Amino acid sequence: MTDSSRDVGCIRDYLVGRMTEDERLAFQDRLARDPVLAREFEESLQLHEGLRELVAQNYFAAATPKPRIQTTRGLWYRVGIAAAAVIVGVSLVVAWRLNQESSVLTALPTSRPDAAPLIAAQFTFVATRDAGRPRLALPSSGLIEWRASPETRSAASYRITLIRDPEGGAAQHRVGVATGLRLGADGYVHCYADSSQLAPGTYGLRIEPSEPGPAGTQLFLFVLQN
Repeated sequence: MTDSSRDVGCIRDYLVGRMTEDERLAFQDRLARDPVLAREFEESLQLHEGLRELVAQNYFAAATPKPRIQTTRGLWYRVGIAAAAVIVGVSLVVAWRLNQESSVLTALPTSRPDAAPLIAAQFTFVATRDAGRPRLALPSSGLIEWRASPETRSAASYRITLIRDPEGGAAQHRVGVATGLRLGADGYVHCYADSSQLAPGTYGLRIEPSEPGPAGTQLFLFVLQN
């Protein structure tokens, strides 16, 4: 088996949660150090999310014609359906890329190709009876790792949104969003942000299933300070 084929298998196993905890950590370490693997992973994740959205919308089932005698017209109909599915999939991937690139949050720690990422702080959010707002020290540089425990633990994937001034009404601002996040073996959903792109202030970290539903959304309020 070539290294390329092995990497494809590792990426697939990581995306579907088929790795042990040690394998997952080792793979994440490789992603942080290997820009080529990180690029392949990003492309695979984009395709995975695009296809998942198509399946969630029941697109392929709706686009499958009933069995019938093969004719030239029927052949071109099926080719057209397949082409349309590809176009829709590409559009979803492009939209996902634009959404991710405009976001402060990322699904994976990013770094320069010649340097490993520095996790400067790790903030963990778990629902408690205490309604207070923790005051968290904002690092001057390095990455912040956000860990959140979702209310609904059976979702296929999650979305985390970072909001500035979450109670400011029209003044609130969505700082970043990371989608397609999986529940880790430690019971948390992880994402990352470059601390240099954040400023002191009041924030909210919202975690919810990627698929819309009547429940499962949580908002954790906190204050970042120097």
